[in-house]
Amino acid sequence: MRYFLPSVPLLCILCARLFVMQWSQVSNPLTFAAAGVWAAVAIGISWYFLHPSGAAGVQQIVSTYALLTIAAVAAATGVTSQYQQSMRKLLVAVCCGGFILSMTSSVADLRTVTSRRAFSADVRETIGKLPPKSLVIGLPEWTTSLIGRQYYVVADREPISQPPDPNLIRDALDSGYRVFTTSNLFFPRLDLPAGVEAVITDYTYPEGRIIELRRVSAPERHGGFVAGYSR
Repeated sequence: MRYFLPSVPLLCILCARLFVMQWSQVSNPLTFAAAGVWAAVAIGISWYFLHPSGAAGVQQIVSTYALLTIAAVAAATGVTSQYQQSMRKLLVAVCCGGFILSMTSSVADLRTVTSRRAFSADVRETIGKLPPKSLVIGLPEWTTSLIGRQYYVVADREPISQPPDPNLIRDALDSGYRVFTTSNLFFPRLDLPAGVEAVITDYTYPEGRIIELRRVSAPERHGGFVAGYSR
């Protein structure tokens, strides 16, 4: 898909030119543009509340249907002669509807990305305060503050369905390192090797805390769970 990106600006210019041509040949185009916008808004809201995919479905599924609809109507407008004027009106409507869908998706993506970057910055700042001789298990974007610093080891978090390497955790503890992870990605039933317990630390960030994994402190405990993290 990335090899297709250089052609996107040229396609946008071409599509804009074709749209202006069709717009100029339709009488009272604002009426049909408004109809397309309201139709897109109604479809998007209905899909959001009634379909299981919700907002993701509006961005991925509905937008795909909109693209196919615009392509089909544009092709029909070019090949038909008897109903060409009607097809031009419909093309103006579906193009304006598709434009609204694309703009709302772009705004939603921008808000999501901005929120995630702010959250990652908060987690990264907290992780940067961890003491030396630490093994930190987390996402790459959360641990960049430790890059180049001595006595820190970073382990990328594997998919949620797979636990961190238990041998790595044990070896780090045996070597005198402290092991930390984040509460957002901590799953006791998966992440705690035998003989290791989890303790909530005082390192906090919005909506979460840093969790320390350490050897069990009492012989009767084996791979303890942290209160509040029973998922």
